[in-house]
Amino acid sequence: MAKKELQEKTLIVDIGTAFVTAGMVSVGKDHIAHLGASERVPLSTGTETSKESLPTILAPALKTLAEKFLKETPRRVRVVLSAPWHEASIRTLHSTAPKPVPISSRTVARTVQEVKNQKPPSPNSVDVEATTVQVIVNGYPTGLSHAVTGQHLALNVYESEASAQTLNDIENELHRQFPHATVTFHTFPLAAMVALRALTDETSFMVVDCAGEMTEVTVVHRDSIEHLSTFPIGYYAIARAFGGEGASIADSLTRLALFARGELHDTDAEQATKQYAAAIAEWKKGLEEVCAHASEAVPLPRTLFLISDTEPLVWLKVMFAEGAIRGIHVEPVTPSMVQPLVTLDDNASFDTFLSLAGIFFHIYERELVGE
Repeated sequence: MAKKELQEKTLIVDIGTAFVTAGMVSVGKDHIAHLGASERVPLSTGTETSKESLPTILAPALKTLAEKFLKETPRRVRVVLSAPWHEASIRTLHSTAPKPVPISSRTVARTVQEVKNQKPPSPNSVDVEATTVQVIVNGYPTGLSHAVTGQHLALNVYESEASAQTLNDIENELHRQFPHATVTFHTFPLAAMVALRALTDETSFMVVDCAGEMTEVTVVHRDSIEHLSTFPIGYYAIARAFGGEGASIADSLTRLALFARGELHDTDAEQATKQYAAAIAEWKKGLEEVCAHASEAVPLPRTLFLISDTEPLVWLKVMFAEGAIRGIHVEPVTPSMVQPLVTLDDNASFDTFLSLAGIFFHIYERELVGE
């Protein structure tokens, strides 16, 4: 792609519980996100101690990461927060007019803003997003590409908030490195849902993001987010349980990868199988509880998009291959899935989170109503 065809580059920063990742993203006239080289800085070593130290580790990790992009001088920095750095929820709004009236994207934006103003964030928190994920007029979903006439309006609104202190610290650190850049904040459940909806034909699905210390679950039903949950077990917790007390996290992660690929000798493989079943049990239980809770509100989707870092993704799939949740088809999010809407520089490597975020931001600016 010729450089003149690319729009202004944006730095995307993804903040999780294992890594802080960043990469330059631009979108060309072909409406495909183009990813440059990305960088990752560890947030956690996977130990219980580092898990508790995440808030204090974040600022220096972010500084190290941002310094790697000083030559890029981005004009925009978009920060994507995963749990536990944010809290998100879904709210359904209903409005009925005495007679049919024109309903447009401006009508929806005004309604969302009015309701948002009526519900302040939690103490010591600030609003991050209030975005409409589904608009229903007179009982029919609509994309509102143009104004329609209706009497009954229903909106599914995705709302998120985060610690005011945390966002202030992040913004200050980024402005120290990029003083002229505009910094905005977003959250991963919305980004993943919008991107996967664009990448697949599925209208009902689950998104399970198993990060280092947390797992986020998003349930989408008929093109709208209907349920959001998190539980404090990630792949580091599974690795700690797999290795046992005193075991090296690095060794446990390596052995898990060998086990998942069938590269252990017979005796060792048999022992690893038992260790894996015990180690994954709590994570499996957490996911089953989320599914049970979600199924009380909507039919549980049969497609589950599984997101994680490259190596954990391999051994998480083992649990699903053994029929962990009956009737669920698991689709790991891999480079081949995002390829239709993402291209990479010659020196760039695939990153699931940056790829989904790149797709999301392109769609976000064109189609979503809210902020």
